Amino acid sequence: MRIRKNREVIALAITGSVFLIMIIILGIAYSTNRANIAPVSVIVRSRTKSATISRDTIHLERVEGVLINGKGEEQPISARGASLREILEEVGIEAKVMAKVIASDEYSAAVSAVDIAAEDKVYIILGENGRLRMIVFGDPDSKRDVNDIERIEVE
Repeated sequence: MRIRKNREVIALAITGSVFLIMIIILGIAYSTNRANIAPVSVIVRSRTKSATISRDTIHLERVEGVLINGKGEEQPISARGASLREILEEVGIEAKVMAKVIASDEYSAAVSAVDIAAEDKVYIILGENGRLRMIVFGDPDSKRDVNDIERIEVE
């Protein structure tokens, strides 16, 4: 009788452990997949106009160059993207003063209209994680590198 109860307790403990492990695995799988889902769209707005862009609607071309990180080290970039100037032209918004690019975590960086108009300077690229990212070539420490762009406010 006692051996039978011990077996029942052991079987119950094993079943509970297996159930707990399955819940942990499902939780990890859910959070990992959720983190890899890129935002569907980015809102671009000025005082008079608003538009939505997505990584699927931007005409992406090869973008190559070198960024300099906070330690002064060069980081080669080879990605697909488009200049911010071209993107703004496509949606019919003109940057007269500046554009503020804002990430999903509210980190933001501003680029002047002069920087936007410059050839080969400000790009929106497709990051390694599938999210849109702004890079600015020529910055000494990549402070205007914005990952996971959520919106662009243009003045």
